[in-house]
Amino acid sequence: MDILLISQRLKDFFGKRALKESRIAGELRRLSEAFEDFFSKRLSPAHLAADSKNPLALPSKILPFPKPLSCSVLGVDGGEAQFSHHEGLTLEIASVASVYIDYRSGTIQDFVDLKPFEKELDSPLTLRRFFLELETALLKTEELQPDLLLLDGSLIPWPLLRLNSEERRLQLSRWREVVEALVRKTMVFGFVSDSNASELVNTLKRLLFFDFREAVLDKYLLKKFLKEQPQYKESFFIFNLEFGEPLLTDISVAYFLFGDEVCRLEWLGKEQGLGMILALLYKGKGYPSVLKEAHKLASLSQKDREAILSLARSLAARDAKLSLKELQKRL
Repeated sequence: MDILLISQRLKDFFGKRALKESRIAGELRRLSEAFEDFFSKRLSPAHLAADSKNPLALPSKILPFPKPLSCSVLGVDGGEAQFSHHEGLTLEIASVASVYIDYRSGTIQDFVDLKPFEKELDSPLTLRRFFLELETALLKTEELQPDLLLLDGSLIPWPLLRLNSEERRLQLSRWREVVEALVRKTMVFGFVSDSNASELVNTLKRLLFFDFREAVLDKYLLKKFLKEQPQYKESFFIFNLEFGEPLLTDISVAYFLFGDEVCRLEWLGKEQGLGMILALLYKGKGYPSVLKEAHKLASLSQKDREAILSLARSLAARDAKLSLKELQKRL
C-alpha cells in the first residue's frame, strides 16, 4: 500500500481526534462551572427548563471518617465465555461467585457455580448472566442473611432495555420481582468501579439547555469538579434517574471519589447504608474486598476455557455415538 496514502489517513485520523478532545475539554469546563453553580446557589430557577424538575440532590452531607466495620457483607459477581462453531461446538457459559464476610466474627464463605447454555440469538449471554447473578444473590442472601449485598456492576437492567417491547415487559417484571425480594431481606447496591455512564451530564444539559456536540462521561465531570472543589471529596453525589419506564422509577445513583477513581453506586428505594458503603470503600482502597474476591472466583481464565472446551467436545462426541434407542432410554 502507498505510504503517502497511509500517512495522509493517519494524519486525518489524529487531527480529528485532537479536535474532538479540544471540544470535550471546552464542554467539560462549561459543565463544571454549571455544576459549581448548584453548590454556590447562584443558579436561579429562571435558568432551568420550564418543564423540568430538578432531580439533583447534590451533594449529601460530608460523611465522617468511617469507623471499624461491624457488619456482614455479601458480594456477587459473574463471568462468561462463548465458544463458536470454529472451535467445534456452539456453547455459552455463565459463571457466578459469591463471597460472604462477617467483619464481627471474621467468618468468610465463598460459593462458585457455572451454567452452560445453548447459543440463542434472541437471548443474549449478557442477559442470562445478569439473571444468574441476581438469582444467586437471592439464594445466598436467604441462606446467609447479610446486612448488606453488593452486586459487581450495574443494578440497572441495561440488557433488558434493548429487547422488544413485549419481551422487555416480561423480563423487567422478572427483574423487579427478584430485586424487590432482595430489598425485603437486606440493603442492596450495585457497584461500578469505573463507570462510563453520562446520566449526570445529560441531566445538567437538559436542565440548562446545553447543546453539546460531544459525549462527556460523568466521571470526567466529577474529577474536574472535585479537583477545583476538594471540600466535596468525601461527599456522595446523589441523583435520580429517569428512564420513562415505570418499573425503574425509584432507582437512585450516587457517585463517590476515591483517590483518582469515581465509584458509582445504584440502589432501589430509600437511601440507607451509605456510611457502611464508605467504610467498605476505605477498607478495600476503593474496591470492596467481597467484590474483589468474587471477581477473582467468577473470572474464567484461558485455562478454564480450554478445560471447558475439552470436556464439552468429549461429551458431545460421546453423545453423538449413542443410537436413537439409547438416547430414548436416557431421556
